[in-house]
Amino acid sequence: ISAGCNRSPKALDWGGPQTKLIYAISRSIALMNDEEPFQIRCTFNKHTDVVNCVRWITSNNFIDDSLFKNSNEFLSASKDKTVIVWQGKDYIYEPFQILDGHKNNVTIVEAMYFDESNDKKMLNTYLASASVDSSINIWSRHCENYNLKSSRFSLEQTISCKSNGFALALKFY
Repeated sequence: ISAGCNRSPKALDWGGPQTKLIYAISRSIALMNDEEPFQIRCTFNKHTDVVNCVRWITSNNFIDDSLFKNSNEFLSASKDKTVIVWQGKDYIYEPFQILDGHKNNVTIVEAMYFDESNDKKMLNTYLASASVDSSINIWSRHCENYNLKSSRFSLEQTISCKSNGFALALKFY
């Protein structure tokens, strides 16, 4: 399999607990082999229009990445006005949730895991998506016992920009 990366600034990401490379190819996402020969190992298809951004969901330095060995997540944002949360491991990923809260092309997405509980059994995930409709949506999910499949993202806030513009970057710290 051979395919070129889409011409978007955020169409490629390297990371996640398994340290793998993903990139957008037309309406799909390619996952690269992490050993030589470096090549596309598999592709994932669900979007109905061009994928603009792909991102692994990462954690802050206070969360043990070994907790995510059974499941990893990445995101894809598309011109079809949606963000897809993909869950899986190794080279098998499936769409877990489709977020559709924008009225136009979603250009960028970012998310991060946070362990904000005192007993270390509650994992919060925050996701931000931005669109050419001049809005930024903030989504959240709260998982007990680090079980990523136990809950879904819900829209918490929409930030509307008064000018006709769109975000060039989003980042959680």
